[in-house]
Amino acid sequence: MGFDVHAVITLRKAPSEALMTELDHRFGLASHELGTKTVSITEHVSVNDEADAIAFVRGLVEEAIPQGAVISELTASTDAGTWIANPVMQCSAAARIAATKTPTPSNSRLWLRGRLIVLGVAPDDGRARYVTTSTVISSTMKLGDTAALHLIGESSYDDRQHGQLRALVVLDLAFAPEP
Repeated sequence: MGFDVHAVITLRKAPSEALMTELDHRFGLASHELGTKTVSITEHVSVNDEADAIAFVRGLVEEAIPQGAVISELTASTDAGTWIANPVMQCSAAARIAATKTPTPSNSRLWLRGRLIVLGVAPDDGRARYVTTSTVISSTMKLGDTAALHLIGESSYDDRQHGQLRALVVLDLAFAPEP
């Protein structure tokens, strides 16, 4: 059994593309309506207790959102069998390297992020169970006040898809990190 935990976050200002990309990499679903200051996040958690699921996702969201942002809504619903994967292990890490002693998103020159997921999959159609893995490593290098280079590398492996590698390089000429 598991829960889909839905969070609505209210930011100080509309989220930047870089923030939405980061949230999309950290969570199962991250969406935003253009022109608003709110972001919706959905994360699936495989635990038996709804309160534990909400508390776990609250901690993940609080770690991921910029300072001054507020979690305005946090609810959970049972997954009703729509998710066939149960997380076995998930790890994520993020670091900023800054030119000052107190790094903030606006003065950091380099962001490093990583995520590893190992899932045990039990297909509903009777096929054999299997394990799938996914790794994402990403970095943002600030090139100037409004320019950055985003580097994203992804790899995944399972018995059905075998190995997959993807690399993405984005030159962002409208870079505006959250304060």
